[in-house]
Amino acid sequence: LDALIALGEEGPRARARAQCPIGLLNLCILEAVSLSTMHTSGLDASVSCIEGLMREVPLMALAGSKWPTFRMLQMLWQMNKFPYREYGYKNINRFVQRFFSDLALTPEELTPFGAGITVPWYSWVGFDENGGTELDQRLHDKMTKSPLRLHGGFAPLVMALAAVVRESVLRDGRGREEGSRPMIRVSLVHGELWADLMLVSAARWAAVGLRASLYMAMDEAALEKCREFHLICYSTGVPNILHKYTITTLATHLGVDVLYVDLDAVPMGPDTLERIVSTVEVADPFHLAVSTHNYDCLNAGVWFARGSSSTARFFIVFLEYLQEHWYEGDQRAFNALATGNVSVSFMEEPRSKLPPRLRVAVLSPDEFAGSSGFANREEVRIFHAYKVYGDEKAALVDAMYGVDGLSEETRHSRELMWKWALSPDAQAAIREGALAAISKYEKPRPASRCW
Repeated sequence: LDALIALGEEGPRARARAQCPIGLLNLCILEAVSLSTMHTSGLDASVSCIEGLMREVPLMALAGSKWPTFRMLQMLWQMNKFPYREYGYKNINRFVQRFFSDLALTPEELTPFGAGITVPWYSWVGFDENGGTELDQRLHDKMTKSPLRLHGGFAPLVMALAAVVRESVLRDGRGREEGSRPMIRVSLVHGELWADLMLVSAARWAAVGLRASLYMAMDEAALEKCREFHLICYSTGVPNILHKYTITTLATHLGVDVLYVDLDAVPMGPDTLERIVSTVEVADPFHLAVSTHNYDCLNAGVWFARGSSSTARFFIVFLEYLQEHWYEGDQRAFNALATGNVSVSFMEEPRSKLPPRLRVAVLSPDEFAGSSGFANREEVRIFHAYKVYGDEKAALVDAMYGVDGLSEETRHSRELMWKWALSPDAQAAIREGALAAISKYEKPRPASRCW
């Protein structure tokens, strides 16, 4: 395979194309399968070889040959569609199941006022003195014309976004001043372990000044918690990593700032939001702020997107790229498009569509830290428990959220949970316990090899 890649269309490969095109076709498919799992930047030549030979070789010849061409093509198609967790593979970020049908929303729905632009948040939604919500008529018309879906539909997504923007404006006080924007937190939820953290997560983020939380609920366990605690949620219908980018595409298009955090990324200090905002809102504002392992490999579990035309354009291009290239991991593709630290397959087209001047800030890994290490725990604003698995992860996350000492009554009461999280004494105790829990990661960070 290395020889085939190195030689390209010259030498033995050219002779193989003339002497046994079906054999070369199968070699190119095998090459593509091998590259699609990790080294996708070398995939372009393999796919071009497959496409060219599939056009040249008569279909009857392929069907009558003894080569397993179509079974191998099916194997290529199934990349990133295996239930890897069932086979004991822990690092699910590298292989996440994705199907074309999982993304039911269209580009026109994700950018209802036109692709590549941002409209002010108050131009599409308003709130009366009684807390009622009024939507722009054009947006309302698009919602009524969109297919009616309770799970994964456009209208429920707009209503969920309007509800969380209301929290940001009326509760958090963001977006009221001229030129300012609402800010929302978005998290994916799938599985009972993470569903059990939804209420405490919302309360802890409220304690640092961000009550506007929107959960992308990907299974019934998450939806049950949404109903039980009256949380703002959007039912995706199916679990898919792309859901965190669909809501961000729509939100930035509608003039809303988005802080995305995985549920195992926990706020550690009261000035977490202020630190992010001060990084982004400079004289020449940044459009994105990303966290990294060591100023190198982007971490798709913690990032901030400013509601701007450049950001809205970035996310619709990124989302289309991931939908068309099902084998690409979202983290590596995000890294390639946002920072250029890595390469992925077929990059020329998406890069040509990106905004000409996308400004990306890199958050300090000593402040927006993870298990790779950090310099001083007192300076950590968010700790992300990546590369920690099983019971060890569950214990670490519980300790950071401070739920170990909670009574069952508090765990199941929105009112008591809010009161606990907002208490100054409780916040001090939570921080002390969280800093102790992450102390083992206070160490030098090794250089990372991005994947």
